[in-house]
Amino acid sequence: MLNVSAKNYEVTGITVHHSQRNQLESSLHDSKNRMDESGVRADVAQNEVVQIKNHLDQVQTNYDHQQDVMNQVYQSAYASLMVKLQPLLDEIDSLEAQMNEVNTGVMDSMLMSCLAGIGVVTALHQKRKEED
Repeated sequence: MLNVSAKNYEVTGITVHHSQRNQLESSLHDSKNRMDESGVRADVAQNEVVQIKNHLDQVQTNYDHQQDVMNQVYQSAYASLMVKLQPLLDEIDSLEAQMNEVNTGVMDSMLMSCLAGIGVVTALHQKRKEED
């Protein structure tokens, strides 16, 4: 009987060992599959990142081009406007200069009139003093 139980033990030990080995292989296989799936998901995510970056680069390029076009349109419109406005601006400057000359002449005339008026008043005042 002793031999039989030793054989059973050996058979049982081999069976347990074989069962553990099967479980470990199954677990290793599952882990490898999960790792492969994770690698595929990482590759897909990386490809999406590259596509998004490429799209953003294209959007930036389009924006820069649009800005360049807008700046050219603005500069062209400004230059065209200034060509049309410059004669008016020159006329305004000329009129302002003429107004300053007229104002200076008017001020000079007013000053002379005031001085003349003072002279008349002074003369009248002097004449009254002499008459008194």
